[in-house]
Formats: sequence, structure tokens, C-alpha cells
Amino acid sequence: MIFTCGDTHGEIDFHKLDFIGFPEGKKLTKEDYVIIAGDWGAVWGNDERDLWLQKWYEEKPWTTLVIDGNHENFDTLLSFPEVEMFGDKVGKINDSIYHLKRGKVYLIDGLKIFTFGGGYSLDKEWRKEGTSWWSQEMPSQADYNRGIDNLDEHDWEVDYVITHSCPKTVFESFCNEFDMAHKIEGEDTIREYLDLISKRLIFKKWFFGHFHIDHVIYDKFYAMYNNPPIELTK
Repeated sequence: MIFTCGDTHGEIDFHKLDFIGFPEGKKLTKEDYVIIAGDWGAVWGNDERDLWLQKWYEEKPWTTLVIDGNHENFDTLLSFPEVEMFGDKVGKINDSIYHLKRGKVYLIDGLKIFTFGGGYSLDKEWRKEGTSWWSQEMPSQADYNRGIDNLDEHDWEVDYVITHSCPKTVFESFCNEFDMAHKIEGEDTIREYLDLISKRLIFKKWFFGHFHIDHVIYDKFYAMYNNPPIELTK
């Protein structure tokens, strides 16, 4: 089984994955997966808090998979060794936690899943580079090219898409409803890229975090935050 959920922000919002909010989790095994759609935040200060959080995930019955958001310690997150898994490279945090990279198509439990992390931090002017903010939060041209190349290899058809940000037209559809005009600036590049992909790609559903709302757009795009993990079905 595969589930996905929104941002966890270290210990701030990880309670959606405890057994009270996610009772299905009790029945899972290490051969089942929960995918966090960015801003995982359990690799941050390389301190006791991080070790405690990683142990918390490691002790869960499932295997945790994370895509990166914008609030991540990229120097540390990208330093973990890469291993072959799901038909491509992933970062291995430990035996129970893996980082799914940008622009990859992974075959997980029979499902093709396109992943693309990254986003823009509106609060970066109050953060310190290399301590609480990292420039790698926004994708590089190599990330964008990798996504196109991998989708070409899969004839532009997958089962699911999991990203941190979302396509531009999707954002515009809920921007005013949720008073998010202040979030327009700074993220055009990634949203326009995802928009181009959304218009060409064949997929069942697209899940994303980042915006701290739970909302369904056009019946196919799922913004996730507080709600319990959603199962990806075959």
C-alpha cells in the first residue's frame, strides 16, 4: 500500500502520521510506503531533535519516502548516499527513510509516480543562508531537464504525480479563495514548469503540499496539509 500526505515540518505537523490521526498505519509493514510531499524537516540541525525524529519514523511500521520542499537543510539532505530503488536513484537516510529526487519516475508497488520537489521560501529574508535557508530550495535547470527526459522515457504517462509546489493554473484557481496573493511572487519558474507538464502528462491524480490547505482542484489536483494520508490505489 502507498499513502501520501502534506508537509510535516519536523515535529510541528507530524502528528497526522500518529496512530490517532492515521489508524490505518497500524496495519502497514515495511513493504508499505508513506510519501511526504515536501517540508519534511527531520534533517535540519544535525542535533538530538533530528535523531529523535528520524528514530520516530524508523519505528513506524511502514517505510517513509520524502520529496524535498523549500524548508529543508539541503546541505545535509543531499549528502546522504544514493542507492538504487524503485528503478532509479534515491537518497538513503536510513533503512526506513528514503529521499525521492526531483524529476524522477519511480515504480513503487506497481505504480508509476513522478516526483518533483522544491519551492520558494517567502520568509527567507528572515532566515540565514546555510543555517535556516538553502539556495537549493528552487530547482536547477538540470532538475527541470531531468524531469522532461524521464517523462519522455515513459511516453508521458504515469499513475500519480507528487510535488511540493503545483502548476501555475492550479495555484491561480485557489489563490483568491484562500487569500494567497502574497505567494505569487518568487515561484513562477517552477509553477510554469509544472503547468507545462500538467497539460501534456497523462495521470490519475496529482498531490502537493506547500500551501497549508486541504483542497481538491479540478477533481485531479489535491492540496494536502492537515488531513490524514491519502491512499494511492491501482
